[in-house]
Amino acid sequence: SILSPAVFPPLARLASENKARFKNLLESAISFSFLVAIPLVVGGLIVGQDLIQILFGSEYIGGTPTFMVLLFTLLVVFPGSFVVYAVLAYDSQKVFLLYLGLGLVANIILDLILIPPFGIIGSAFATVAAQILANFVIWRKLKSIQDFETLRHLWKMIAASVGMGVLVLALKLIGLPVLITVALGAGAYLLFLYILKEPLLKYIPYVPH
Repeated sequence: SILSPAVFPPLARLASENKARFKNLLESAISFSFLVAIPLVVGGLIVGQDLIQILFGSEYIGGTPTFMVLLFTLLVVFPGSFVVYAVLAYDSQKVFLLYLGLGLVANIILDLILIPPFGIIGSAFATVAAQILANFVIWRKLKSIQDFETLRHLWKMIAASVGMGVLVLALKLIGLPVLITVALGAGAYLLFLYILKEPLLKYIPYVPH
């Protein structure tokens, strides 16, 4: 939410001046959002229950499944925010309104369908599904205006997240306090990215690259 508006001015300028640089900036921004989102999802799935117990108390542990489902919204919302601003850089406000309307209507309809049989977990699934649907529409629109790629930029952060996940799971199984586990997991993730020579590390202050 902080970074995506900051990227909008150069995107708006490059949309008319230099489409190649526009593509490079957009791909870097989206990749950076996945750099943050992927380890949060992986780590959250492993230590989510422990974090909820520490932060809110054991009476909230029942919310763990809902929390775990909603974690997947990070993989949609983080990169989607940059896509939205990229579409606005091309003056496609109508698509933006369609994106908002589609997400809202889909969420309401899916809530009405899923909440009665599944309760709050059904609402969580409805939220994820509505966000995927709305973001699919706006991603397709942007691809039709300006081609860009993301998957080829993600393999290093996926590999680093898997390595971090294995470490976090091992630390959890041996009973290490969850906050220490989270800190060590974050450090391990950055270390794996450094070993894999992830180029986006240069945008993180105080991290060698």
